[in-house]
Amino acid sequence: TVASGLPRPRVPVACSDIARPFPMSLEFEGIPEYQSFMLALQRQAGRRDSSATAPGESADGAPFLEILPFDNLREPVQTRISFDTEAEVLLIDTVGDVLMECTKYRVLLHLRSEQKHALLVTGIRSER
Repeated sequence: TVASGLPRPRVPVACSDIARPFPMSLEFEGIPEYQSFMLALQRQAGRRDSSATAPGESADGAPFLEILPFDNLREPVQTRISFDTEAEVLLIDTVGDVLMECTKYRVLLHLRSEQKHALLVTGIRSER
């Protein structure tokens, strides 16, 4: 695809296992991919009660995100995913130990009937 100079749509990601010292977001090729991803996720996830299933468990047929490492030295990480409509962030359980700052990782959203692609983008470590 030809770069049009327009910024790609992004959605912030929050992780519930441990805080990361860098920001994370999902980045999409364009607006149609972003809309398709978010609509599919919200349709399948619904407004589920986050306390209904323990971390690491997936409710039957619930969408999950697979984070692919940029090298072949680590296993992909699979995690539950949902959208917090109030905070406007994607919530995931874990990113495992595959992430480093300032890196892009390919991710797959696994839905009941299809898969959607995006990039998980990490930012610069914040000095606190």
